[in-house]
Amino acid sequence: GVSIQNDPSTDPTLITFAYAGTYNIQYSVQFTNTDVSIVNAEIWLRKNDTGSTGDLPDTNSIYAVPGKHSGENGQLIAALNFVTEVAVDEELEILWHTDDSTVYIETIAAATAPIRPQTPSAIVTVTFVSELPE
Repeated sequence: GVSIQNDPSTDPTLITFAYAGTYNIQYSVQFTNTDVSIVNAEIWLRKNDTGSTGDLPDTNSIYAVPGKHSGENGQLIAALNFVTEVAVDEELEILWHTDDSTVYIETIAAATAPIRPQTPSAIVTVTFVSELPE
């Protein structure tokens, strides 16, 4: 009963719900920073693609992404979960912002010596918790 739909810009960002209920929304985002300074990035939830009026209260988190050091980009995994209620056909989005273009969300390729898998740019897990009371 959970699917991903395109937003008005045709980006697949809308998490939609076929069944009303309480859901646990979890995300993990791989931030990269190419600047030598620490740069903040923020992530929050929005409901029903309604602009800032749809921003869910108390869902913003601020992450201090480390600066580049010893020739290596700064890296940070931002991860959190929220439990929220949704109605049938409602949509949630996970949004992010930074004031500095040196911070971005990155997929990091698989590597060798030692062999290790690719690091995804973002992971979202949605788990049904319970039906809404009638």
